[in-house]
Amino acid sequence: MPVPGRKVPDKFDNYTPLLGDPGLRWQAVTKDDNADLPFIPRAVYVGNAGDMTVVDYFDRTTLIPNVPGGSVLPGRFKKILASGTTASGFVLID
Repeated sequence: MPVPGRKVPDKFDNYTPLLGDPGLRWQAVTKDDNADLPFIPRAVYVGNAGDMTVVDYFDRTTLIPNVPGGSVLPGRFKKILASGTTASGFVLID
């Protein structure tokens, strides 16, 4: 999927991205009890270890305990809640 105005050649422009492919969009976010994430990612990078409370694609709230720092957590999350979340350093991957 070619990106208008991109100056760096990409030999994968003509391929449709699949869920298991490397991310094309990365965005740092903070935990928030009220705001939805800016987009629903394929995965979330967790920089600093701890518990993570998320709202998933189907609006179910789940506590994910003991997420290791430096890990990539696959999931289609709508929110990363501040309540119950001790992990930090989140980057959405899509």
